[in-house]
Amino acid sequence: MQYNYPIPVQDDAIVQTLKSLGFTQPKDSPAFNPYDCTTDAPNLRAMQLGVAAARNFLTRAPTPLPTKTFWTMATTGVGEYQGNYLLRAEVAQQALGANNPQDAVYGYTQLDGRGNKLDGTQKYVIHFGPPGTNQGIPPIHDGGFWSLTIYNHDGTLVANQDAINKGITYNAIGGMMVQGHSACFNSDNSLDLYLQPTAPAGGIPLCNWLPLPGTTPSFIAFLRMYWPTDTILNKDWLPPRIMKVN
Repeated sequence: MQYNYPIPVQDDAIVQTLKSLGFTQPKDSPAFNPYDCTTDAPNLRAMQLGVAAARNFLTRAPTPLPTKTFWTMATTGVGEYQGNYLLRAEVAQQALGANNPQDAVYGYTQLDGRGNKLDGTQKYVIHFGPPGTNQGIPPIHDGGFWSLTIYNHDGTLVANQDAINKGITYNAIGGMMVQGHSACFNSDNSLDLYLQPTAPAGGIPLCNWLPLPGTTPSFIAFLRMYWPTDTILNKDWLPPRIMKVN
């Protein structure tokens, strides 16, 4: 609350509750420090226990149900939380913040197309069909963009030595140039992206390789779609399954 002020009207009720517990709002407070909870607050110990309980609760809070293609994709509620303080806290804990769905929709998964944990030592492919098809190229407005990024299981970016040796410096591939890199589309404008720890062989284009970490803990595939159409917002379009290959 020192750096993210309560939203007028929306947060008025919760602010009054916090004040009744011991939060104070000095009339002449310095900038970026409008609220305070000092050691002489009568309910300080109770509030400290409340924070500890909330942290424990957040680790067990339910996540949205995945799609039938095993992606988790929030298209409502985020960005403008109204009184949903649990969702607001989850987003703040996991992602610092989020755009409104009309501006950006995010999808992530740690499961392959059969519901098994993704393994950073294995090989996978994700096929985006032609534009306009379900599970095809993400339908975004002209001027928007989308990308797929691979992260280690702890949320850090992958540092793959094989990729580094081949001069690959990007961590994401999308529908247009991303991080100075362009994907290679098929003749029907579909796209196959290859997720594996070593460079593709057998004529598979290197331009469509997203390096995996090469470790067994489940990696994270993160799909960003900026300025999505209603087809995404209504979940008439779903991200394709990530399929394991031999």
